[in-house]
Amino acid sequence: MADDTICCIAVLDAREGADKPTLQSAWLSHDPIGALAPGARYRRSFPLASEERGFRLRGTYAIAQIWVDGIGAATELCRAIAGLVIPGAQQRVMATREVVVIDGPERRGGEDGVKGWYFSTRKTGMSIADFQAHWRDVHGPLVVPSPGISRYVQFYPCPETYGGPLHPKYDSLAELTFPDKAAQAEFSVSEHNTVNQRNDLPNLWDMTGGALRFYLADHDERAAVG
Repeated sequence: MADDTICCIAVLDAREGADKPTLQSAWLSHDPIGALAPGARYRRSFPLASEERGFRLRGTYAIAQIWVDGIGAATELCRAIAGLVIPGAQQRVMATREVVVIDGPERRGGEDGVKGWYFSTRKTGMSIADFQAHWRDVHGPLVVPSPGISRYVQFYPCPETYGGPLHPKYDSLAELTFPDKAAQAEFSVSEHNTVNQRNDLPNLWDMTGGALRFYLADHDERAAVG
């Protein structure tokens, strides 16, 4: 593949009894993940507390994204991240290919718009190939005409990682960005969302629970060098 940029995503969770603010502070001052890929594009983000149904934080305290070229480099990097020993924490790692469905401005979240991440698993019996094709070619276009949303990115776990040590916990990650809460509310009550998209959900996802959702705010980003 001529252009096979892969985004390695690490979701950092606090172990039981660990203090999340302390872990966040330690990660900012001593970041073993970023040191694994010097020169690569690297973004650090924090989940945001929310009382909204389905968005209450669990143990997650930080998110890392690193973009590298090729499945070989991505696999090696993800294995290295997964193998890190971070006191008081554990990490879930996923190698993904991203598809930008609505190519609007990137926003940091928090004070700069609303940025939500939605992890989900595919419905029982659906193949990886069929799931990814339906999400890309059928469900994605249903979101495009929706009002309010400014950016929509689909992250697909690399099929090459299924069945191995990097087998993903989730089959999809959707990133939805809105200019503000009012725009998000407009999106949520629109017919495109309440009818068209929601009617398609059972065709794709396991609807029995287990999804992970949170809002996040980007802390910093390191541009690729050379």
